Amino acid sequence: MAQWAWAQDSPRKGVLNDGPRVLLMVREAVLLNSFKRLMVAVPIYEASINRWSGGHAVPPGPAEMAPEFSGYQDIAPIVGAQFAQVVKELRTEYSSGVSSTCQRMSAALSASPTTSIFTLLNQAKVASAQAGTNMTQMQQQAMIESISSSMFSCLNDVLSNLAAALDSRVFVAVARGLWDFIGRDLLDFVENLQESKDNRGAWRTR
Repeated sequence: MAQWAWAQDSPRKGVLNDGPRVLLMVREAVLLNSFKRLMVAVPIYEASINRWSGGHAVPPGPAEMAPEFSGYQDIAPIVGAQFAQVVKELRTEYSSGVSSTCQRMSAALSASPTTSIFTLLNQAKVASAQAGTNMTQMQQQAMIESISSSMFSCLNDVLSNLAAALDSRVFVAVARGLWDFIGRDLLDFVENLQESKDNRGAWRTR
């Protein structure tokens, strides 16, 4: 995927709780919020211009048409087409921005062994295989929670950062997109597990 045109600078990272903290770039937050607000505002602007052009949402009938508004039928299609193009471009940029932002943040999470869900699941798989059938389900759950604690702590920081910086509707879109990208790592792990020739591990039976 080509990098979003509005986010050409490098992502910012910090270190928190022995793991990476992925921060939403200020430029991303400003532009995503602005695009969303414009998408909401455009229909209001269009309605206002329609009223200024002819005083009606649709062209008035012959009996209602005043001389000063006789050109409304020529203006309305042009205004409608221009606003439709604006909405289309805003939606395209907004969608591209959400996708690019989520891809960048998920890549930063996956790059660290302490927050990569694929790496953490592989660690849990190895530990479970070494323990064999002696590990109970509660012990396995405790092990997984211990291994993944750094990842969940980092994700909590990421979501808090997003919630503080983004409009609530943009936050939902970015959070969903981030989960979609992270879920791909989970899918890769499951597919590798299914393709594995080792059917004797206790991990596969759970």
